[in-house]
Amino acid sequence: MPERKTTKQKILSIGILIANRYTITQYLGSGYWGSVYKAADEFGRYFSVKIFPKDHIKRYFDIEDFKEQLFNTSKLLLNTQSNSLLIPYDVGEDAELFFIVNDYIEGLSLGSKIAKDGVLNPKQALIIFSEILSALHALHSVKTIHGDLNTHDIFISAPRFSSPYPDFFEVKIEWPIHSFGFEFSQKKIQDDIHSLGVIFLYMLTGVSLPRTPVNSLDILHVLKSKNPHLNNIENSTIDNLSHLICDVLSDDPIRKSSVEILFNDSISLIKSLEKQELSDIEHTHQIETTSVSSEYHDVFISYAREDIDSARQLFIFLRDYGVKGWLDIEALLPGQNWENEISVAINNSRAFIALMSSHSVNKKGFVQKELRLALQELDKHPPDRIYFIPARLDDCSPSHTRLQEIQWVDLFPDFSSGFNQILKSLMAIGISVKNVYEA
Repeated sequence: MPERKTTKQKILSIGILIANRYTITQYLGSGYWGSVYKAADEFGRYFSVKIFPKDHIKRYFDIEDFKEQLFNTSKLLLNTQSNSLLIPYDVGEDAELFFIVNDYIEGLSLGSKIAKDGVLNPKQALIIFSEILSALHALHSVKTIHGDLNTHDIFISAPRFSSPYPDFFEVKIEWPIHSFGFEFSQKKIQDDIHSLGVIFLYMLTGVSLPRTPVNSLDILHVLKSKNPHLNNIENSTIDNLSHLICDVLSDDPIRKSSVEILFNDSISLIKSLEKQELSDIEHTHQIETTSVSSEYHDVFISYAREDIDSARQLFIFLRDYGVKGWLDIEALLPGQNWENEISVAINNSRAFIALMSSHSVNKKGFVQKELRLALQELDKHPPDRIYFIPARLDDCSPSHTRLQEIQWVDLFPDFSSGFNQILKSLMAIGISVKNVYEA
């Protein structure tokens, strides 16, 4: 894949404080629009901070237009439903610059991984392909185009929690800042899909094809000549793989498939490969497909939809302290029975945090059922055992009698102070917490 263009920009000094919160600790690199840094907040947690100097941005945009589009598009991204999309953690303006804060990914870009380890095996490539499709679907659902999908925008890292499966890893796709300048159209959607096709072929062969008509025989030849991992794969599976690549790269509007169809086709191929793996080796135990929510979790986070930002913030904070949280927008998969998954997750969590606000206390709906299920679970525990943790987001008064009997914690006006109290409660019931911040 070609290298991305960069422009000369002033590099910030180590130790510079951004927005009175993020301290620059390392320069990571520069792109066309800005530079990226590793930074730490007051808790010692690391983030990736992308800086856009105003004197640089104004060469290409009206500053006020840039600011408006930056904030508006970031709000749209917060409403997406994809674990693979790198969602902004914070967006803001500080003196002579704009900034976007993302999770810091300990890993390699996809381009660097291929350069380091060589072409991927078909299952790895299909997993990454399906994850990117999921991210594109999330972007397109809020009428946003990626517009510059590239192996340098895709990050591969080890999972936060250990996995017995060697092909399992986390995939995160970065959203390019300039994409808000693209008009949302079917043509732009197809351009995103074509870019993904080029990346897909590159993952499997190390070859980048220009935008020219392709056919399955050519693709099949390139696959077999460039990817040694295909030597033990059934020919029918290789044929299906080449047809999938052609579908993604095709300029024929009749053949061009939607993101949903491509996703289903990729999952079918992954299942075919897994079936072949199972038939090729003797298993000491059968790997069963189970509900995601049948896994055990440290904490279930309950919230009203109006408080989604606070719920996401709490989930990220807990995750960074090594606490395995369950949050519907992070855990639920397309096609799952969400009501059943939530009920199972509540039963399988060691603690339940109810985010209480003026939005939730009087709201009708499933959030009230979550509270009832959690209170039923609470009855199974000894009276002195912590399970149900009410956490107030504002000066609300929970109306439920049982909630008035349980000591709550306030996450306002000082979120960090209340969060530390939650960590103490979790440690009191034996949940492992790493790097606790002592106020």
